[in-house]
Amino acid sequence: MKLQLQRISAPFGPLHASFLDHVETAFPQAGRTFRPWSERGGWTSDYEVFAAVDSDCRVVSTVGRLRMRFLFRGVACDGWQLATVATRPGWRRQGLSRRLIDWVLDESEIEGHPIILFGNDSVVDFYPRFGFRRVVQWHFTDIYPVEAAKRPAVRLDIRRSDDRRFLAHHCSRALPSGRCFGARDYYSALLFHLTIQELPVYWLDREQAVVIAGHEGDRLVIHDLLPTQAFDLRAALPQLAAATATSISFGFDPKDWWPSAATLCALPSNDHLFVRGSIDPPDGAFRFPDLAQT
Repeated sequence: MKLQLQRISAPFGPLHASFLDHVETAFPQAGRTFRPWSERGGWTSDYEVFAAVDSDCRVVSTVGRLRMRFLFRGVACDGWQLATVATRPGWRRQGLSRRLIDWVLDESEIEGHPIILFGNDSVVDFYPRFGFRRVVQWHFTDIYPVEAAKRPAVRLDIRRSDDRRFLAHHCSRALPSGRCFGARDYYSALLFHLTIQELPVYWLDREQAVVIAGHEGDRLVIHDLLPTQAFDLRAALPQLAAATATSISFGFDPKDWWPSAATLCALPSNDHLFVRGSIDPPDGAFRFPDLAQT
C-alpha cells in the first residue's frame, strides 16, 4: 500500500481524528490519549505532527515536534522537542520512523535550532544514529519536614476553561525553570501532564506563582514551579502540603530556589534525555523540568 508523508499542523483538520486514534493504537499498554488534552486547547500552533498516511487517510506512523523556549547555561534560545515517535503494529520495521525523523531533522537544521527528546530503554541505541547524544539527568531530594497549613493555597481546576486561560497566560510570563538546562513558556506540554495525571495546581497570590505539588507517601513532591518573581519557597511549602511530610523532592532543578542547596541529594535519573545541535549541557547535576517533557 502506498504511503504519503503529510504534516498535521493544527487540530480539527482532516487528519486530526486519525492522529488521535493512532496515538491510542500505538501506545495501548500506556493507555495514552491526546483527546482530552486536544479538547482543552493543548494543541497550539507550537505543536505539529509529521505523519505517514495510507490510502485510506489513516495515520500509521508519526513524529511530533513541539517548539520550545530553552535556557542553556543562562542563555535563552528557541528549539524543538520531538515526541510521539510511534508506528502502528503491522507497519513496524519498515523504516517509517527513520524517514519521518530525517524529514523533521532536515527542516529543523535549516533553522539551526537545538533539538531534544526523551525515550525509554528500547531506544537507547536508536537515536544516536541520528546524531543525538544521551545526557544524564539528576533527581533532587532533601530531608525537610513540612507541616500542612490550616489554610492551604488556592487550587486551580484545569477542567475549567477560565483556569486554563489563566494558567496559559501565567506560563507566558513565568520565569525560566532551571538556568543550567531549563525551559520557559511550555504551557502545551504542562497541560498534557496535568490532564493525564490530574496533579494538584496551586496559586500563591502573594508570591505570584503557580506551583504543581503533591504527595508520594510522606514525601512532598514539587513537580514544577512557575513564578513571576523571586520568593521564599520554603516559607510557602506549608500551603502546598495536604499532610505532614518528612522530605521533599523536585521535578526540576531547584538549586536557585533552595537556600541550602548543598544539602540536596542528587542521584542520577533513569530518564533517557537525548540532545542534538548547538547544546552544551552542564557537567554538574541538573534536571530538565519534568512537566516540560513530552
